Amino acid sequence: MSERRDLAERFADILFRYQKLWLAISVALTLGLGFFIKDLRIDNSVEVLFQKTSPIVQAYKKFTRIFGNAELAVIAFRDERGVFHPEVLDEIEHLTNDILTKVPHVENVISLTNVQVLDRTEDGFTVRPIVETTPDPLTTDAGRHELVKRAQEEPFIRRTLVSDDGTTTSLVVKTVYLEGNQTYRQELTNALRELLEPYREKYGTEYYLGGPPVFLTYFDEYILQDMLTFGPLTVLIMFVILFLTFRSWIGIVLPMGVVAIGAIWTVGFMGAMGFPITLATTIIPPLLFVIGLEDAIYILSFFRKEAIASDDAFTRARNTAAHTNIACFLTSITTAIGFGSLMITDINAVYETGMVSAVGSMAVWASNNIILPLVLQWIPYNVRDEETEEKLEHGLLQRFLDKLLEWNLAHPWAVLMFGLAVAAAFIPGMMHLKVETNFVKYFREETPIYQAQQFIQKNLSGVAPLEILVDTHEPDGMLNPDVLHEMDDIERVLREDPIVDWSFGTQDFFELMHKYVADDPSQPITDPALLSQYILLYQISGGGAGLEDFLDTDRQYGRISARLQDQPTSVLKHTLGRVQARMDETTSGATYQFADNTAMLVSIVDAMLLNTAESLLIASVVIFLLIWIYVRSALISLLFMIPNLIPVGAVLGVMGYTGVELNISTMMIGAVAIGLAVNNTIHIFAHFPRSLVHANGDLDEAAHETMHTVGRAAVSAGVALLAGFAVLSFSYFYPNVYFGALSAFTMVIALVCDLTISYTFWILLGKRGYRGPAHMQKG
Repeated sequence: MSERRDLAERFADILFRYQKLWLAISVALTLGLGFFIKDLRIDNSVEVLFQKTSPIVQAYKKFTRIFGNAELAVIAFRDERGVFHPEVLDEIEHLTNDILTKVPHVENVISLTNVQVLDRTEDGFTVRPIVETTPDPLTTDAGRHELVKRAQEEPFIRRTLVSDDGTTTSLVVKTVYLEGNQTYRQELTNALRELLEPYREKYGTEYYLGGPPVFLTYFDEYILQDMLTFGPLTVLIMFVILFLTFRSWIGIVLPMGVVAIGAIWTVGFMGAMGFPITLATTIIPPLLFVIGLEDAIYILSFFRKEAIASDDAFTRARNTAAHTNIACFLTSITTAIGFGSLMITDINAVYETGMVSAVGSMAVWASNNIILPLVLQWIPYNVRDEETEEKLEHGLLQRFLDKLLEWNLAHPWAVLMFGLAVAAAFIPGMMHLKVETNFVKYFREETPIYQAQQFIQKNLSGVAPLEILVDTHEPDGMLNPDVLHEMDDIERVLREDPIVDWSFGTQDFFELMHKYVADDPSQPITDPALLSQYILLYQISGGGAGLEDFLDTDRQYGRISARLQDQPTSVLKHTLGRVQARMDETTSGATYQFADNTAMLVSIVDAMLLNTAESLLIASVVIFLLIWIYVRSALISLLFMIPNLIPVGAVLGVMGYTGVELNISTMMIGAVAIGLAVNNTIHIFAHFPRSLVHANGDLDEAAHETMHTVGRAAVSAGVALLAGFAVLSFSYFYPNVYFGALSAFTMVIALVCDLTISYTFWILLGKRGYRGPAHMQKG
């Protein structure tokens, strides 16, 4: 007997000899890891994409320590009477006060009723609310028109609190920074939504609630809804597929049960590691079910054959374990390799998804190949009557497979050439792949958060925040005119960019004060002492809140804030690249760093494309080497890879042709494709040589036996994978919808390649008298 069979037999012997121990270990793992499921949390903040030591994350956290939380909630609405109409201002004032007093985690609210501006006096300037700066009463058109005109002249107000036409306004809610608190965004958003309801009824106003904390709350809520949808729907679909495949309760209950155990181990591992649930990891539960059921279908298919051959429950269960464990191990380890290749990425969420999915692949292998065979020996199983078996053996599916096989046998070269020609057609599409990390476009258009973000951008300013942290490395460093000049140059680059709707920096505060105090405002500021006087005058005049948002108490740190339009990542990358180039040219000694979510997302664009290529290369090489070790033949290993690389090229080509971008979810499609596509190929390549020996070299008989044994199981497993991925089309998020659709497409291509190209290779080899490596011909 071959070494491979010896290994398989030894595994079966150890499994059944120490079955109580294996079952005890399984129970302990289920209880132990199940305990950590309670520690799971949902977190979709942009920071989870990065390692905590990432420079851009460190800059973001440094920014929040100095200037407070950069996550601002925004409430926007439109009133055709104008935002300075007395009744509208009354609405704004009441809403502002209620937010400050009734909503948790709020540090401050900036609105038209409390925002302060500089106003000229004989001695220079004073600071007072903008609504008090007009000499005409607000009950008159002249008074309201004067305020709209004044608002358009104030860089801090224009397009942030007042639209250009004066009919749209916003309330900007600054939140308290709570590092490590995973619930404050949800509590804040819920309180704001609850607060706005009676206002809608009282004033008849349509409020649009947006901003990062609200956006991330919707993200978390929709992910939870996705999970509640995916779970039951996946179970239902798998139930139907198992019923149609096996037509018995054993074929339904046992696979679902053992795969559920593997899922508990995996999700518990995730909780034990402290990994959060993110957009990327939401695909893991349905993924585990379809991966696990694929192996379960093969195991039960072979068990059915053993049940026909033997009446002894122990013998047929043990023989099933011996027959399937190596092939199932290979399918699971190659799937784990595909997922594990994602761990080379610098994107933290993808790294965690790769690790958890790889562990999950082996967890469902263990539950399938340890628990399932042991349970099968205790389950009464009666072979169906001959009539039922005849219908199953010669049903519509089997007749289709027989016809397909006849075509493969008659025209192997035509099948092979046609398949390779179709594969080549996808190559140009791969050259057009694009990367996109626009989180707003992840949502469906009918969702409230999408509509709110679009309303804010259309009527006020862009929804992509940009923050630049300025560190002069010494107290009073922000009073250095050279630093202010550099900041003005950097902001000029922003103002000249067509996608930048608004910008404001520390130097703008000083220039506004200079405008009211200096004898000749056109002359630049050159005296740091003069800036100190401006600050003192501003504070004496009753200001402080606005300046404190742009200058720390030691005057070491400053900032430039901007609002960018919602644009493709490539456009944002170009804008940030121009700004970065100007920051690199500074000579004052100050440090300029991006410190916001937008810059974080743009920074991973190049990494996503590179990591996709790297993970595919690593997975392909490792899988090739693993198959080489198994089959001990370079030729067979190369032939093995061809039908498995075609689905990868096909899905990437389709993405390029259709414009589906690489994002946090779809960048994993290549690794998933190659990790899952190999499974059916392994079973075919493992079975065909043995069939040739058993058929005494009769190629037709061997091909038909393999198709009857492996082909039908391959179709059932392929349909299970396709249906499992199709469940993702019900997601609230387009990346998951695309991931599910593309994965389902990949499974179809992989199945077609296995039922045609994989068989064609063996047919061509068999016609030349080749029966495969010697050690694969036995058993």
